[in-house]
Amino acid sequence: MESLFYKIKLKTVDTDQGSKMKDPLALLNGPIIRARATKLQAALNAFAQEQITLEFQDHNYARCEIELEEAPKLVMVLEACKEAAC
Repeated sequence: MESLFYKIKLKTVDTDQGSKMKDPLALLNGPIIRARATKLQAALNAFAQEQITLEFQDHNYARCEIELEEAPKLVMVLEACKEAAC
């Protein structure tokens, strides 16, 4: 009885709102039929796309942060050039 509860618990994911939702990437026991394979493929594609998007966002944020760190140095160089020209 306990193992059955444990299996059911593993197949659901808690969301922030407290409701239960099936994990679309969880494999069920038994054969994978064509319909289930199609749903699994769609879920894997969505998961991969989400991970790629998050990776690009992290990369762009890091690049933006580096550019913001470099901006004061550019301003100081421009001010030094301006003072040297006067």
